[in-house]
Amino acid sequence: MITLTAPVVLNSKVGGSGTVAFDKLYLDDLRIKRKSGGPVVVGSAYLVSSANPKVQPLQGTIEINRLLNVFRFTPPSGSGFVEKPIDLDTQQKQDAADALIVIAPDAFEEALVTNGIVAGVFSSGVP
Repeated sequence: MITLTAPVVLNSKVGGSGTVAFDKLYLDDLRIKRKSGGPVVVGSAYLVSSANPKVQPLQGTIEINRLLNVFRFTPPSGSGFVEKPIDLDTQQKQDAADALIVIAPDAFEEALVTNGIVAGVFSSGVP
């Protein structure tokens, strides 16, 4: 889970003046495409209000797309939150995206072999 530096603040109801601050972000159901349709990471993302636990989390989607060099959070429709793609415009950001797409699956595959869950020999990358 990520505690946001600047919480996302939305109206608590349509036309209302009250607000809710969503200060936590967590990811779920991540799919990593290293080869087919990739390199891309897609999944579900939830914005949570820790100060108002009765407020329903906002579920959206995330995408990290190295072909387009963009990170995108797409909020649920009608949430009042506007999608703002973030360009992966520095080598540091691109390296971080590559790590998610390449290093994480490699580590998972290596752990399967190392821990005897899958019999075989690990090698990095995709065929």
